[in-house]
Amino acid sequence: MKSGIMNILKLLVLMIVLLSCKNENIPATVVATVETLCINSITGSSAMGGGEIISDGGNAISTRGICWDTIEDPTIGGAKSLDSLGLDKFTSQLSGLTGGTTYYVRAFATNNGGIAYGNNEIFATLFVPLITTNDATEVTNTSATSGGVITKSFGAQIIAKGVCWSQNLNPSLEDSKTSDGPGDDLFSSLITGLLPGTAYHVRSYVTTSDGDTGYGDDKIFITQSFDSIVYTEVIRDIQFEKGFALTPLDPAIVQQGGGFEKTFLDTLDFGKDGSHPVWILAQWNSKYDLAHTPPTEGIDGSIEYANEGKKIALFPNHSLWLEVDASKEYDSPRLNGQSWPHLLISQNFHDESPNVGEADRLDFSMEIKLEKCENKMTTRTYNSSIHTAQTPFYFMLVNNNKNSADYHQRIWFGLPSFDFRYPILRYNETVLWDIGTSTFIYGVPETKIWGNVSLHDGNWHTTHIDIKPLIKRALEAMKEHDVFRNTTLEDLIITSMNFGWEVPGTFDAAIRVRGISLKSIKLLR
Repeated sequence: MKSGIMNILKLLVLMIVLLSCKNENIPATVVATVETLCINSITGSSAMGGGEIISDGGNAISTRGICWDTIEDPTIGGAKSLDSLGLDKFTSQLSGLTGGTTYYVRAFATNNGGIAYGNNEIFATLFVPLITTNDATEVTNTSATSGGVITKSFGAQIIAKGVCWSQNLNPSLEDSKTSDGPGDDLFSSLITGLLPGTAYHVRSYVTTSDGDTGYGDDKIFITQSFDSIVYTEVIRDIQFEKGFALTPLDPAIVQQGGGFEKTFLDTLDFGKDGSHPVWILAQWNSKYDLAHTPPTEGIDGSIEYANEGKKIALFPNHSLWLEVDASKEYDSPRLNGQSWPHLLISQNFHDESPNVGEADRLDFSMEIKLEKCENKMTTRTYNSSIHTAQTPFYFMLVNNNKNSADYHQRIWFGLPSFDFRYPILRYNETVLWDIGTSTFIYGVPETKIWGNVSLHDGNWHTTHIDIKPLIKRALEAMKEHDVFRNTTLEDLIITSMNFGWEVPGTFDAAIRVRGISLKSIKLLR
């Protein structure tokens, strides 16, 4: 009996020893250790970097490379390079950079233990010459004249310049182009081989001896082929000469009081004739009312209305400043489901609402410039899923065909612009549900509107784009959500617009805007 018990005990001890030996052979899940190498070979649009695997953490390296961004501690969720595997040093190229910009770079490596990042390396790209694009002139059926002016060379050796063009926004050297020689003198370019009755985008370009290319602003023109071109400007008072009618703070007051016209609190006239404003300034969900605020004049000639929470100012060049200081609006970081302050400019088009299908083109343009966007939250309290500061532009699309099964159905057609969360513009469309208005929102991919730029850089950015094809795509997308299923472009009208700040987070933010325009164009044959 005792002998049997002893045998069992011996067997248990042997099993424990074997299991212990087996566990000792399982490698621990430890992340790698990686170091970021210094940045070199810096130009205006590229640089070389790299890293070194100091330790693989006892686990095989699955990926390695570098990542970069304009903010500290970049991650692999942004721009990155993937490099060949190994435990030695590796080099990587950073491409697609913006001239005169500070970047942060970190090497990374992944293994079974997770992602490891190296130290931050900081560098600044070289300045690329600045150039402007001339408006197209002498436009015929198949040709036009443009050109450019190099406004600042930053001492770079300019080896080539000219213009490039295509039917898409922001043409590049990959498209058709002229070659107008080296040097920093102003130049004129003849554009040929065009199609009649076609809209083209044109940009000037300049290339340096370092291989960097800078582009001017995007300009649009239409070649001739018809007897005449007739257009109607849909957005009235684009220079803000007639002032703004001011809404209450609570949108429910407007709904219950019979509409905007019956519930206005004041007119902000900027010292001009404000007797018949066509613009509305909405100050939804704010603590601070601009009504009866006296205007003040700045040394730059601007006229502003301001209080603790917001500011609107009109400049002599007809640009408009919109500012929300949400650090005064929130006592603590906003919670999910909590309302947020708005500062929006809007118009209702009434009887002048254009029919989408009847227009040959719907040319939209505007310019914006971010003046500031300061995040007043800590890394612990900031939550990107509910906190941001953004300036979307919306048109209201409505089915106006009384014989259609979709009569009176509507959506917000969104042209996104600045959003704190996205320093790099997105390529994807969005479809969302707006709880406040019980309406779907279709969002155009940002790069289709602005190109491959960053709206965070504090520069003026311009868009000129025919939005009719984008509305066609929105119609297709909404059918997938059981909206506009029986609607054609000929059924749709554009009834209103709004633009400005929505700030569901503790941000102090300001933007300037000018040149807002929507032209409904008919080509008469």
